[in-house]
Amino acid sequence: MTKYEGKKYYQSEKVAKKYNTQYEGKLSLRNFRIRLIGKFEELKFKGFLKKVPKNGKVLDIACGTGRYTRILLQNKFIVTATDISKEMIEFTKKNSHGLEGLADIKIADAAKLPFKNNSFDGITCIRLYQRVPHSERVLMLKEIKRLSKDWAIVFFGLENSFLRIRNKVRRFFIKGRPSNPYPATREEMLSEIESAGLKFIKGSWVFPGLASGYISLIDCR
Repeated sequence: MTKYEGKKYYQSEKVAKKYNTQYEGKLSLRNFRIRLIGKFEELKFKGFLKKVPKNGKVLDIACGTGRYTRILLQNKFIVTATDISKEMIEFTKKNSHGLEGLADIKIADAAKLPFKNNSFDGITCIRLYQRVPHSERVLMLKEIKRLSKDWAIVFFGLENSFLRIRNKVRRFFIKGRPSNPYPATREEMLSEIESAGLKFIKGSWVFPGLASGYISLIDCR
């Protein structure tokens, strides 16, 4: 089992409820920025989803409260969802209720997943790697290589000179838990993907200048 701060943090019903409310609840000044970035994130994800073969078996790693599990189901994929948090998974069950195609939901570590080699046509992993140190990210990417027959869509938290300065200013004014504790440069991200035996196809910033999120389409063959 890998060790990182987020693993313990999300083992809480209160945290899971708060996370779910950020994206599913009533719009407010408190969640406006997160909701706005989330919508751009979903648009980028859906754009990459159009580029992969349809109707396959997909593993959604770190499914959280099911935001991307639901998008996959709405696009007629057969989905298995996993997360390290039992509390988050309970929200995934509720949020995907009534949608066809949910094959299974499991509690699992993204670095050691309980499936046989080449079990899935594709894999998605959104909003995990920015909370995981480099060495553990590579282990998780190697699991994607082991399990996916074809493709993956993954999210990294990146940094550059501008974002480094912006984040320092933001942390000065806004205290609390950092949203991108383990950022990578684009070059580091590409190196990690390559070291796992994967091939980067295409990537896109979620919201250039405002957010550090970067979504990539990966060739796992």
